[in-house]
Amino acid sequence: MELTGEKQDAYFNKHREGILAFKTAHDYMTRHLNGRTKIPLDDWKRELTGLTAQREKLLAENDILTAELRSAETIKRNANRVMAADAPKRNRVQDMEL
Repeated sequence: MELTGEKQDAYFNKHREGILAFKTAHDYMTRHLNGRTKIPLDDWKRELTGLTAQREKLLAENDILTAELRSAETIKRNANRVMAADAPKRNRVQDMEL
């Protein structure tokens, strides 16, 4: 049974959100399935597994680099303290030489 005229318009207006959501989803799936008729769940699961492994690897690398950065900042801070503590002694030695 197919609706025509005012009944079709009334039905569309009553169910506008659902119809538009279905059309949008259908268009999206049609574009991304590249002519296939079934959703490639196995391919997507494999891709998800690969991307998850890559993410974990990058997070581990980030943790290592963060620890190295903390160490470098600590070394820099301590070197600046040593240099600052040593600076007045140098000035006194230069004054004595004059």
